[in-house]
Amino acid sequence: MGFEAALHAKMRCREFDQVSGEMNSSLEDVQKQYPNVDVSDAFLAGYQRGRDYYQSVCDESKAA
Repeated sequence: MGFEAALHAKMRCREFDQVSGEMNSSLEDVQKQYPNVDVSDAFLAGYQRGRDYYQSVCDESKAA
């Protein structure tokens, strides 16, 4: 979910702390599905991977 969120047009190129308020409802939904798991760390890791991936795609297109 975090990876996909980072690729969403509304969230691109924004730090997690800038979008965390917007992500709270999504995180709450996932937390309800997995009540005994801390999903925020996994979401944050996925979000960072998504940001890194999107940046690499942008860098490649600029180089071309």
